[in-house]
Amino acid sequence: MFLDEKPFIYLWRPLYRRLLVPYVYPVLNRAGNPAVVDFRNEIDRLQEQNRTLQKQLTDLDNLIRQLIARSSQLEDDLRSQWLSTEQLILCILSQPIHND
Repeated sequence: MFLDEKPFIYLWRPLYRRLLVPYVYPVLNRAGNPAVVDFRNEIDRLQEQNRTLQKQLTDLDNLIRQLIARSSQLEDDLRSQWLSTEQLILCILSQPIHND
């Protein structure tokens, strides 16, 4: 087909740049190309969803940090309770048995 040959392309390019770009594209953009509007709506929706997910991720990260801090505090408390229990058992076992 002659449309894909170089001479035709060399003739078509200046016409395209002088006619379509300055005159036709602005009219099409003002008319509101439905495909472009749909893509923009989809991009806006995805950006909002991305912001929501980022906020949820930040909240989850903060919650995990709080849980780790609370867990380490509970481990320290449990360790001190076991040490106290061990000391109590050693004190009880080190006392002589009195038979009265």
